[in-house]
Parts: sequence; C-alpha cells; structure tokens
Amino acid sequence: MLWFFERRNERVVCEIRPALDPGQFELIWTASDGGVHAEQSSNPAYLEQKLLELERRLGRDGWVRIESAVPVHSLRPRR
Repeated sequence: MLWFFERRNERVVCEIRPALDPGQFELIWTASDGGVHAEQSSNPAYLEQKLLELERRLGRDGWVRIESAVPVHSLRPRR
C-alpha cells in the first residue's frame, strides 16, 4: 500500500511491502528531497504502527495525506 503526503509543493511517499528476504516486510518512505528511508521487520503490525507514528509526525509538521493506493506489484507474490 502507498500513502502520499503533501505540503506546499513537496511530497512524501510511504509504502509497506514484502521485503526480498522471505518472511520480512519493509516500510519505505521517500522524502521530498529524494532521500529514501527504510525499516524492516518480520512483523507487519509493527511497521503499521511505525507508519502511524510517521503520519502523526508529518501532520505536526504541516503535511497532509492526500491519497493512498495499492500498487500493482503488491498484488503479485514476490519470488
């Protein structure tokens, strides 16, 4: 799942997805400056909690979630 946040002309994109390592998931967020940040865990609920914390922090800094989407690659199993 992808989440998009916007502030003025800036955008942050967040995603929780299966990692390449079997049984692992990753939270990836791309900052407006192009910097990519990642956290990996075997527990997707932990990453969902981290995403909620990130969303609260972004909200305090003036960011607004503008949309979310399910990427096509998340509908196919990873090999």
